[in-house]
Amino acid sequence: MPLSQKNLTLLPEVFRQKFRNTIDQVCRQESVGHLFYMNDKRFSPPDFRDGVHLNGRGAIKFWNLLVDSIKEDKLLNAQLKQSILKVRQ
Repeated sequence: MPLSQKNLTLLPEVFRQKFRNTIDQVCRQESVGHLFYMNDKRFSPPDFRDGVHLNGRGAIKFWNLLVDSIKEDKLLNAQLKQSILKVRQ
């Protein structure tokens, strides 16, 4: 999920890098794809209700980016299709 720049400045760079590295490592170990939007510059203050939570406008923007990203990422796309098939069985 994206965070506002104001909120990001409260998190030390060392923490943010360790968090990102941990997410990357776990996803590699579990062979799952992931998308990382925490410091995505496409989100600006009008997209947030507060420093952490998106408002309606931001949520729609995030949803559209998420859908487009899944469509473009072959691994995530395949994993999603596989999950859907499991649910339908």
